Formats: sequence, C-alpha cells, structure tokens
Amino acid sequence: VAQDEDLGEQIGNNIYFDLVDHDKVQSFRDQKQTPFNVFKVSSPVTVL
Repeated sequence: VAQDEDLGEQIGNNIYFDLVDHDKVQSFRDQKQTPFNVFKVSSPVTVL
C-alpha cells in the first residue's frame, strides 16, 4: 500500500506525480482473515 508519505519521498527522484516504486515502500503482513473494512493504517500520514 503506497501512502502519501511514500509519494512525497519519491517525487522528484525520477518518479512521476502519482507513480511510486513499490520496492521502496514499507511492507507489512496482515492475517488473511482480516476483513478489508477492519484494515487500517496504524501510523499517521504526513504530506511533505
């Protein structure tokens, strides 16, 4: 999942406005049984 923070870090570094290099995005795992409506980002997102 790419967040605004990931876009802010990569804009201007050979990445265009809404494209993100997902290899540089922090990844995490969640249980397969977790419903999508329960899935939330635990840390606040800061826009640079």
